[in-house]
Amino acid sequence: MKPGRRLLQALAVLLAACLLSALLAPPGAAHGGQDTFFGEEAVYAVAWNAEGTAFAVGTSSGNISVYDGGTHTIRLHWKAHEGPINQVEFAPGGARMVSASGGYKNSATESTVKVWDLPAAGQPVLLWNRSEHYDWVPTAIWSPDGRLVASASGVDDHDDPTNAFGEVFVWDASSGVRVWTSPRLPSYPTRLAWSPDGREIASAGHLSDLQLLNHTTGQVIEISPTFRDTFGHASHGWAVDWSPDARYIVAGFSRDLDQDGSTDRGPVVVFDTLNLDASGLAPLVREAYVHTKPTQWVTWDSTGGYIASCSGADVLNEVGLPGQDGVVDVGEVVVYNFSGSATQVLQGMNIFRGGFSFCSSVAWRPGNLTVLAGNADGTARLYVMDEDGDGCWLWQDDAPVDPRVCKVAPEPVIAWWANPVQLGLLLGGVGAVAAGGALFLRGRARQAQEEEEREARGRRGGRGSPTRQGRRDGRTPRGGRRRGARR
Repeated sequence: MKPGRRLLQALAVLLAACLLSALLAPPGAAHGGQDTFFGEEAVYAVAWNAEGTAFAVGTSSGNISVYDGGTHTIRLHWKAHEGPINQVEFAPGGARMVSASGGYKNSATESTVKVWDLPAAGQPVLLWNRSEHYDWVPTAIWSPDGRLVASASGVDDHDDPTNAFGEVFVWDASSGVRVWTSPRLPSYPTRLAWSPDGREIASAGHLSDLQLLNHTTGQVIEISPTFRDTFGHASHGWAVDWSPDARYIVAGFSRDLDQDGSTDRGPVVVFDTLNLDASGLAPLVREAYVHTKPTQWVTWDSTGGYIASCSGADVLNEVGLPGQDGVVDVGEVVVYNFSGSATQVLQGMNIFRGGFSFCSSVAWRPGNLTVLAGNADGTARLYVMDEDGDGCWLWQDDAPVDPRVCKVAPEPVIAWWANPVQLGLLLGGVGAVAAGGALFLRGRARQAQEEEEREARGRRGGRGSPTRQGRRDGRTPRGGRRRGARR
């Protein structure tokens, strides 16, 4: 085989390999905004520091990573717990962090509250560790002044809700000494949120009980029984957060409307705590029913204008085609315009779907309309809001974060390689393209062979042949061999 033909065949193989590499690239290449990857570790918790210069990620393996908020490069990484991390939160000054861990009714995992010192250089230092809770610790937060830490635990009972209970402990942040224990709550708090004025702690109970706790007076009131599920099906409370002015509470739930044991809606609801009625109930002022799976997390941005929530979506059927099979296929982040919602309907501005499992946590970057979302597929993603009036609201960001750069987010990519039909069609298409490329290159090889044959005829004396021209300017004609060259 001539060297030229070997080269062309090698190029054909290379072309096919490049096509396969491009088309079978992992979904992160298509999304472009997956700035951090954690392999098999599900991301259960994310948080920004108060300055917006760093964010933290807690995983199912008990690891915590702290990243630079601008470059998205890792600053710290350490093994924090022997078990899944359910929440991480920076102290108001940013020099400390609290983490909560454990698995529900799983004694094999570490169920603790820990406070860490984050030095400017070197590894984090454990300041204190508490394991006094009844069971796992799904949530732990800082007081606005950084002097206290609150955490929660408890147990559920779907058969008899009277056996369920929840507890909230408040700790001295410096010493780890417990300074307050709440009265028995109707269910374990899945999430706590401290009001920005430090007055009260909001608790979203797993049986959808929404409480306000005052650790100073000891008062505990339930501000909304609307979403309580007395039948113990799939209606639960999952998330809660305060507005920056300490007036409103946003809460995330799941609703089993037909009581078949599966979630039908994931409501996001806003309550006004400034106008409690005589029974202590807070009026419902906004609500949204975008999610069809449980609302795992809610968060209010620092301007008070926007709310973000995260959940999952079932978009594929059993064979991987568009449809539903009851399994979460993709994470779902929704951004709402609270200040722009004139009616009771909480206006959803954008839905973004990404990843291959449910979105587990979400956090706004302080002072900057950037959303950090953790996904159970092992990724953390950054989305940047833009208000320049060009009609584009949600942007998926490539590092570094720069809201001035507008880059429209691509359409979500679903895990099509898990679908044998789509995969077969894809590989068939790749094979056809590769075969077409090979035929094209084969034609080019045939053309090169014909040129060599014409040159050979020219060496037999044809006027104006490449051979004669080459001899005049000292070049060796294409396909020719210098005298004395080795065969």
